[in-house]
Amino acid sequence: MAQEKPTQEEDSLFPDEEEDLGYVDENAPYLGEWIDRLPDGTAMVTAITPYSMSFYVLDRSGNTSGPPTTISTTTKRIDPKTYLLTPENRSKGEPMAVQLHDPTTLYIQFEGREPRLLRRRTIDNTPGAHRDR
Repeated sequence: MAQEKPTQEEDSLFPDEEEDLGYVDENAPYLGEWIDRLPDGTAMVTAITPYSMSFYVLDRSGNTSGPPTTISTTTKRIDPKTYLLTPENRSKGEPMAVQLHDPTTLYIQFEGREPRLLRRRTIDNTPGAHRDR
């Protein structure tokens, strides 16, 4: 059975600030770089580590267009495929729910926003090929 796309109404993914979010799984399948292709040909890369998340933009040629924004996070496992990453300093960003769809795709969702489907970033160094797939 195919996994359902998370809905915006799943407010239970976003706990109150007082809730303990100290869980870290250093082997979690959501770790790595994920790419969101945008309609204008650019892309947003979300890099997730056990203790941080970073965001940076790729231009149409696949080159970075500036330094990444990196935020230290704490993590809470909601269920085997869903995690909540919360910035340690809430003024630096908002919590992000991450739901693994399969080994190469996941959904990210910020509270009050529609989920976004991202694909695991791979590099293709074949001459003539686009660098990211």
